[in-house]
Amino acid sequence: ITDFGLAKSYGVLSEGTTHYLETTCGTPGYVAPEILKQKNYREPVDMWSLGVIVYILLCGFPPFGGTQNIKAMYRKIKKGEFSFPSPAWDGISLLAKDCIRSLLTVDPKRRLRADELCEHPWIKSHHLQSPLNIADQKYSRNLQLYTYRKRLRRGVELIITLNRMIRAAGLEEVAKRQREQFRKRLLPYKQKLKSEQKLLKAALENNDYDTANTLKHVEFYPYDDTPPIDYRK
Repeated sequence: ITDFGLAKSYGVLSEGTTHYLETTCGTPGYVAPEILKQKNYREPVDMWSLGVIVYILLCGFPPFGGTQNIKAMYRKIKKGEFSFPSPAWDGISLLAKDCIRSLLTVDPKRRLRADELCEHPWIKSHHLQSPLNIADQKYSRNLQLYTYRKRLRRGVELIITLNRMIRAAGLEEVAKRQREQFRKRLLPYKQKLKSEQKLLKAALENNDYDTANTLKHVEFYPYDDTPPIDYRK
């Protein structure tokens, strides 16, 4: 686990002093409900985020859905609505699920603390009742698609931003010539790119929520009514 850009050090507190944080910040999908509700918060928000990470590590996808609909995802987080769908969770022990439920508890006072987590039976047990096969194809594919979707979304955001800048600067013709040159340079690598194309196709289909073989901007941005793109092209 890396990236402590949003980390906050409390410093030394005097006895009886309770210090709360107020800044609304966090990564969508990992942020705790009390932050979304704009309440003061403390370290239990880290335990919530840890619960999300453990969930993803065990099944390969996030508990509250992807970021294709931020409003819906935040609504689920605030209510603590998540499940353990089959078949991804069929081989995961009840103790593991109980541990995750205890971490993804909306009320921070009832959420597992770090010391309580260390004493949880699932953490203390020296073996898993149902060994997790990390090499399982479904698990690997779930995790691969989850990672790929995040990369794809960042790429789409970049392209949309660049296109807007190009139009604003009146450089459409220059950009068109550069795209053609780029396509020609890619030709020698066509075979090598086939595996990436399969992943891209799977990621696009996974974002195609109405299975219309088109990719609408709204499936990336909930508030955008731009006409859909036929991603098969």
